[in-house]
Amino acid sequence: MSKTVKLYTVQLAQWRKVQELGVGLINITAKSGDLIFAPEFAKVMQYKKGELTEAEYTEAYLGKMRQSLKSHASRWYRLEGIALETPIAFACYCKAGAFCHRHLFKDYFTKFLQSRGVAVEDMGEIT
Repeated sequence: MSKTVKLYTVQLAQWRKVQELGVGLINITAKSGDLIFAPEFAKVMQYKKGELTEAEYTEAYLGKMRQSLKSHASRWYRLEGIALETPIAFACYCKAGAFCHRHLFKDYFTKFLQSRGVAVEDMGEIT
């Protein structure tokens, strides 16, 4: 029987709740997180200033993730290994319910795992 990976999202300020649940925290913020999975800080600022739409930001971020997967495949496989061992939450600073790259990443990572035959359960946002 194959194991089902459980994926969450969370605002970084809620890290204590993540810890209480026994969930692994993966910081994917542009300033302090893992840059392999983080957006470009300049794109974040363009979006916040209204210079990029959600669609443009999404396109830029997913483009970066496609390149990241090609250039840093071993890191993606390592993240898969972590997810197979423990539930994980993708974290950044955006408020719960707001448009945010952590949701885009969770969706993209879900597709990556599914393409590798891994079942995924979306556990939602930890609040």
